[in-house]
Amino acid sequence: MGDSNEALVTLRSSVDPSKSRTASLRTAIPAPFVQVYHDNNDGAMRLDEIRPNRQTSLKITEDGHYGFDVAVAETSDSFFYIWSKSRANSNNVWVTELEYTLLDHAGRTSRPVTRLTNYENMTFNARDYEAAAAVTPEGRIGVLWRRYNYDSSGDRFNQNIYFVILDSTGNVTFGPVNLTQNAIWGNWNDNGVPRFWEPHIAATTDNRFVLVWRRYVRQSDRSISDLYVAVRDGNGGDVKGVTRLTDAAGAQGYYYSPAVTGLENGRVFLAYSNQGRIEYRTLDSGGNTSAVAVGRASNVDLYGSVPDAVQLAGGRIALVWSNFNRSFNTITAALLDSTGNVTFGPVNLTQNAIWGNWNDNG
Repeated sequence: MGDSNEALVTLRSSVDPSKSRTASLRTAIPAPFVQVYHDNNDGAMRLDEIRPNRQTSLKITEDGHYGFDVAVAETSDSFFYIWSKSRANSNNVWVTELEYTLLDHAGRTSRPVTRLTNYENMTFNARDYEAAAAVTPEGRIGVLWRRYNYDSSGDRFNQNIYFVILDSTGNVTFGPVNLTQNAIWGNWNDNGVPRFWEPHIAATTDNRFVLVWRRYVRQSDRSISDLYVAVRDGNGGDVKGVTRLTDAAGAQGYYYSPAVTGLENGRVFLAYSNQGRIEYRTLDSGGNTSAVAVGRASNVDLYGSVPDAVQLAGGRIALVWSNFNRSFNTITAALLDSTGNVTFGPVNLTQNAIWGNWNDNG
């Protein structure tokens, strides 16, 4: 987040000291940030570093690389940049692997592009998607992603969530490990076949990784979509095993779009959508709910999806999400105190006054 300065200047009459006027001078300081993407013009992977006094665009790969599902995390002296890339392997089987690189803050490559997963000899479609990364204060890099395996001969798939830890130089120190241990294969029309989506990760101030993802299962009467959590320490040790965090079946809910961010004192903030309503809670570094404030329990109702959050100086939490009402969409934000009560907002950050349906232009 950015910062701001405020100064008060008082002008007083030398003729009549009782006459004065005070002016407030305020300046906003934009937050520096990094964005990563593949450039559609040439297919190269790029990293842009944006600061108030300069902008730097770095070309990371050759043209035509076309990575996707990009993510970036910052260490004390580097940027860890990871993405998915598809190719045909030596068996002429289409696979999707994870690649990563490390660059220092001056833009120099400290670790060249390296495969985190390698499916050179795979005989079926193995695909790694949606990598998420976080860095602990001691410099360990955690990566969480979903693996989608597809057997074209039987039109069957299998999905799982994987986790790995790297040191600050990009060497793997733990894993990859299969967290979900799902051995069920099936096709899209089968009931009872687990599907795993939306992996998210946060590092805590006491050097743990809080891992969150969505598990979806189609059933004959309804579909079950729940959020799960696990916690590992910086060496990969099991702090909290895979645990269901929500209860879609019992609560008649439908949970999706999780986002998790680190807070002070070893806590994390988890926001997600439940049937179009934004809900949120804080977890301690053991993965246990330390405070709960969901949409209906707090002093406002927050409708929408795809939330994200960050803790501000002073402990307050900025929560942002995509808000919708029929065909009306906008980006909405609110401020919460450290216990989860909304103290400001929600306010719409975008002023979209255009209504329409999916077939309308403009």
